[in-house]
Amino acid sequence: MPEQVAVNPEGSLAYVTASRGGRTTIIDLTSNRALGRLNTPDAAGVVLDPLGDSVYVAHSQRRGLVSAFDIFTNRKVGEWRVGVFPEYLHFAPDPRFLLVTNSESDFLTVIDVVEDRTEDVPVRIGLGPMAIVPIPEVTAALDTPTR
Repeated sequence: MPEQVAVNPEGSLAYVTASRGGRTTIIDLTSNRALGRLNTPDAAGVVLDPLGDSVYVAHSQRRGLVSAFDIFTNRKVGEWRVGVFPEYLHFAPDPRFLLVTNSESDFLTVIDVVEDRTEDVPVRIGLGPMAIVPIPEVTAALDTPTR
């Protein structure tokens, strides 16, 4: 079952996650053909980094994992533990920080993709956060998470 989709800045490729089937399908939007698949068990959220070099996938039922893949080689280049059932991913205004909602946790996780570390943001947002909507004035405060 398709979950989420991320499109590259040029609008030529789409990455579609499927929670069942354990994959993220790469689709050429100019020919409407599948180009390949990433092995992503229990895939939910998906986002491309602002530079378009990597795609990040949340594994919703794999004990809280987010994986990064190089879009040129389709190889996994990173993996981080996050909260329970990660669902949605969004980059902060500073693209080194990836924000993750954890639908069975009462916090956000911030992944510093440059320093290769995570931090849970102790903000009581309520159980079951399902999406991230960027508001520049608010997300600017997340540019430098507390350490």
